[in-house]
Amino acid sequence: MKVLISSRSLIVVIGIFGLWFAGTESSLAVQCETPTSTNEIELQLRALLDEKLAEDTNIPSISIYFQRSRSCGTQALSVIRHSKSVEHTLDESTLFRIASNTKTYTAATILRLVELGKVDINGSVFDYLPFTYRDLFHANSVDVSGLSIINLLRHTSGLPDHASDDRYIEAILDNPSRQWTPLEQVSLIFEYDLTIAPARSEFSYSDTGYVLLGRAIEQVSGLSLNHAFRKYLQFEALGITQTFIEPSESTVHNTEHRAHQFFSTFDTFTWHPSLDLYGGGGLLSTTKEMGEFLKHLLSGNVFDSPTTLELMLTIPPESQHAQFGSGIFKKTMCGEVVWGHTGFWNTFAFYDAKNGITISGAIQQAFTPVKGSLLAQEIYELLTTGNVGCQAPG
Repeated sequence: MKVLISSRSLIVVIGIFGLWFAGTESSLAVQCETPTSTNEIELQLRALLDEKLAEDTNIPSISIYFQRSRSCGTQALSVIRHSKSVEHTLDESTLFRIASNTKTYTAATILRLVELGKVDINGSVFDYLPFTYRDLFHANSVDVSGLSIINLLRHTSGLPDHASDDRYIEAILDNPSRQWTPLEQVSLIFEYDLTIAPARSEFSYSDTGYVLLGRAIEQVSGLSLNHAFRKYLQFEALGITQTFIEPSESTVHNTEHRAHQFFSTFDTFTWHPSLDLYGGGGLLSTTKEMGEFLKHLLSGNVFDSPTTLELMLTIPPESQHAQFGSGIFKKTMCGEVVWGHTGFWNTFAFYDAKNGITISGAIQQAFTPVKGSLLAQEIYELLTTGNVGCQAPG
């Protein structure tokens, strides 16, 4: 473990978690660790994160995890601002609420159930839900025929998003300790009189749809969402031990070692997890395990059949502008395809399968112009070119 102290009272903690070797050399000019290259990348990343913290003094810290290539070791980097009133040391075991990064896990679990013949991907989600959900939609005169599993996975069902409505944010701020149920959250689209569009007319991001998928997983499997993730996504076999739905395993995991994540000036540590718990969000994880799970998923280590992963990564015509498959976004970084997701609490995870590059992390401030997806892009550029920008210096 190496500690570097900058002139702005920032501590940069860089740790080597071990080596993982597979496949062949990256096609990009990614150099493995030598004393010179390691020191250079440490200095470049420290400078980049110093810059991000300077952009917004309301960010207490940033934690990132990365793997530079298949033939190189993994490294993690955390930056802690001393002047923040909440002193909370980050390391590789620090847990974060990963919010919508959870959608990748929800989608993958649904697709595992499809593989096992337990779910018809083109069937109605209401075939796999308690009757109270169908009754709710019928009571509001909604045609549920377009609410298929595949449309919900792809955000093309036409359902609106209760979680992005200002009234929901206000309700949380008014009573952050309120314990929400999934049915209450789905009901909000009717309480708020939100428009339900025709199915497959457009991409429309919807936490509400993923709450329905989360409940469907529980109904079909007979398991809690937490245990369904563990079973069907093969956490034990993959070595995923610090990723779980909050607070279902609070007696097993040290959830006090959870990061303080901020929304503007609000420390959300004590906010009830049910505000984002039921499939659209809900997971706690470390920055390392976020990246490692995504790597396993996109390397074909979760699904029984390669065609299932192909299905997950298929982008329908109505989602071309959003570049969204099923629970996962496609991005281009320096001309290379990467897949991943971000979360409301400014978490992010991306993987370049061609070159074996993993980048994941958490910025401990949701209300900031410093966005995780943009930081991931800049980290990718540094790792592949040695420069912020896709052209190598010199």
